[in-house]
Amino acid sequence: MFIELKTELMAKEEPGGEEIADPEAVEPVVADMRLLAQEAFVVLTLNVKHQLIRRHLVTLGILDKVQIHAREVFRPAILDNAHHIILVHNHPSGDPERHHQQTERPRWN
Repeated sequence: MFIELKTELMAKEEPGGEEIADPEAVEPVVADMRLLAQEAFVVLTLNVKHQLIRRHLVTLGILDKVQIHAREVFRPAILDNAHHIILVHNHPSGDPERHHQQTERPRWN
């Protein structure tokens, strides 16, 4: 089950290019992330009309943290020739409060 779900999350091309015009439209696209036992970071790439091009799993972390770097975030956007991106990550604990690491400024080295 885990391997199947991970494979689906990696690069999920969404047929029909549904429009994502507001935050509420993002939730159905990433709803399956609720099933993950560890944190994940996903990039949704969109075209100029805010239609979904593809969903990319950038990194899969551990229970309470995920490590990301700018090159992994922007690579799928460039390859998809995206006009917009949406960044998404989950909280497997179900607690939407920010971790102390999320309040610190990221360093892009």
